[in-house]
Amino acid sequence: MATRSERSTTRVELALLALLQAPRGCASTASVPLCVPPPRVLVFGLGFTGCAIARELEEKHGCKVVGTRRRGGDGAGAWRGAAVEFAGEGSLSAEACDALARATHVISTIPPTDAGADPVLQLAGGLLRARIDAGELRWLGYLSSTSVYGDHQGAWVDEASATRAPPSSSAHARLAVETEWRSLAHGAGSRGDGRRGAAAARVAVFRLAGIYGPGRSALDTAARARAEAGGDVTGTSYAAGDGTPVSRVHVDDIAGAVGAALVASVGGTFNVADHRPAPRADVFAFCEGLLQAAQPAPASASAQRPGTRAPGGAAGAPRALSERSRRRGSESKRVCGDKLRREVGYAFVHPDYMSGLTAIHAAVTVSAAGADRDLPRPAGPAL
Repeated sequence: MATRSERSTTRVELALLALLQAPRGCASTASVPLCVPPPRVLVFGLGFTGCAIARELEEKHGCKVVGTRRRGGDGAGAWRGAAVEFAGEGSLSAEACDALARATHVISTIPPTDAGADPVLQLAGGLLRARIDAGELRWLGYLSSTSVYGDHQGAWVDEASATRAPPSSSAHARLAVETEWRSLAHGAGSRGDGRRGAAAARVAVFRLAGIYGPGRSALDTAARARAEAGGDVTGTSYAAGDGTPVSRVHVDDIAGAVGAALVASVGGTFNVADHRPAPRADVFAFCEGLLQAAQPAPASASAQRPGTRAPGGAAGAPRALSERSRRRGSESKRVCGDKLRREVGYAFVHPDYMSGLTAIHAAVTVSAAGADRDLPRPAGPAL
């Protein structure tokens, strides 16, 4: 007959065995359920990237996600989940306050204002600190930009590289905002006795390379240019470049990287860029290959002979350069994202522009084959 001690040991062993065999994230025994609730995530900014992150967190990781939209807006079209208005008259909206009060994780995709201030920290900084101090907010993610590195004359940069953004630039404002978000990691600051809050949260800063994705890519730009010019636009002002390498990242890989860091509760600063920086001309040449293999020049441009008009103006007339394009022309660097792969363990779905653009092209081809017209394509920068 088993002794009392032996019976007790057997019960413990059975409980441990049940715990180890239970599904990941919801371990339980017959008598004591130990289910871990899914993260409750508030995404500030349901733009192009915010929507992709919200979908990733909800569909792949089972998170409960709420996102914010601009006042009077209807949220981003790609997100069909919960969305609340960001701000009212100079303050965080009541709905956003409620979502933040329930959140365990927060992500901000909102850039600094022209004055260099962070809208989220301006309106929600106090509530964020209070939630961290109470031990209820566990992880914060802030989306920054690799523009903070400035010009490195084509050299590789990583998270330890010097940040050379000009003092008056929007990139310099990003650096200041990064510091503000990191300062939240150590609690709520003063508690009335001069000491800092005891609680802490992990803070991850993601420095994003040039973002592209469905509807916002060099492929979309090349397709519109072909329709306007009546044929191949390789070598025109639209696709021209000085050979400066540009680092890029597909929006799905941004979402994947942020999701991986969130569920692993990893903090730190991470570059998010694919493995193959490339000049603009190389990328457009690849796009032309995809488009030429798929279909002839659009019939809508038949009134123009191929190559007689550069896209967007008279023959050979260059487009006006955006601030981003001017900065890209004056800055050169190759962004290394090895730290993300090493510390977060994220493997890129699209490790280079060829993979990402091929996937975009395949998706548009499939959708066009099943409909009378192509899907609408929002305007955006070509990268």
